[in-house]
Amino acid sequence: MRPKILIADSISQRGIEELEAGDALEVTVRTGQSEAELVQLIPEFNGLVVRSQTKVTAGILQAAAKLRVSRPVGPRVMSPMAMPIVPR
Repeated sequence: MRPKILIADSISQRGIEELEAGDALEVTVRTGQSEAELVQLIPEFNGLVVRSQTKVTAGILQAAAKLRVSRPVGPRVMSPMAMPIVPR
């Protein structure tokens, strides 16, 4: 089973294609979601990609049982490394 990645903010088509390359990840794009909608969506995902629009709240993280990595993207991101989620 491929890891499921949720892209919660708009990113370039090239960025989406990079994530989909090699068919190693199952990528879903759902932008413009409210916090309540993300709380409903996130339990099935292993990774989350956000920019500045989506705020990853404690409520979202608590609902994210399978989440293993959260990755901010954009020109101001200082580190190219993903941020691992600390196991509960």
